[in-house]
Amino acid sequence: MTTFFYRGVIQVGMVVVTVKLERDMLELVDTMRVALNMNRSEFIRHVIQYYIDREYTPKQKVPKAKVEKGVRL
Repeated sequence: MTTFFYRGVIQVGMVVVTVKLERDMLELVDTMRVALNMNRSEFIRHVIQYYIDREYTPKQKVPKAKVEKGVRL
């Protein structure tokens, strides 16, 4: 579980993240998620977690990212 501190309030849980994908990639995501019996959000979370687990070992230092909150362009 992830804890966030935002505008003076501690928040626990997930946050909404919006991404843009090309149509071909979205079709591939939907094809794969249906085959695995997952909804789109579950599948994307699973893929991101798989990538992180595969690419980073516990000994590697991962730089902290700056998170922009509430910014829309």
